[in-house]
Amino acid sequence: MPIIDIDCKCGYHTTDKFIRIYDTNSDMFYFNDTTDKHTTFNLPKGKYYTSNTIKETQPRKYALPNLPPRERKMKMPNHVDIKYGDNPNKASIWLEQRIILLDNAIKRLSKPQIIQIIYHEFGHYYYTTEKYCDLFAARRMLVEGYNPKQIFFSIAGALNDTESSQERKEYILQNCESAFK
Repeated sequence: MPIIDIDCKCGYHTTDKFIRIYDTNSDMFYFNDTTDKHTTFNLPKGKYYTSNTIKETQPRKYALPNLPPRERKMKMPNHVDIKYGDNPNKASIWLEQRIILLDNAIKRLSKPQIIQIIYHEFGHYYYTTEKYCDLFAARRMLVEGYNPKQIFFSIAGALNDTESSQERKEYILQNCESAFK
């Protein structure tokens, strides 16, 4: 399979109906099954493999969701240590210590899911409200080159089926509606 090694967000175009992009661990990174004759999608910085016929193009532009006013006045640090261990909360952040602790089970998730969880935790530098952290993560992923489908599936996969989780999913859909079309 051809290797795609990119150092910034890039757009790609294909006429293939079944798109499969894999990361360097041979895990599915992006997929799309479509009836469209032409599909344009983005890839963030990284190395990927695919057997699809793709051609580099301008990155696809998605409408970025507006973030609510910040609830915290903390500064985003330049570096945060990300560690794995036993964590019943899936993920936790210690803002002052600049540490994110991800549960070991998260290692089994796809890269977009892990990135979404990490960016959600980064959102806590600005927000205490969980759905605002979800929106922060979605916006950051769009800026970096993830596709709306990856973002929605990542958030949906990270949340369970409780009423509050359902409200968070609906909030993301409403606030990212333009990007998700």
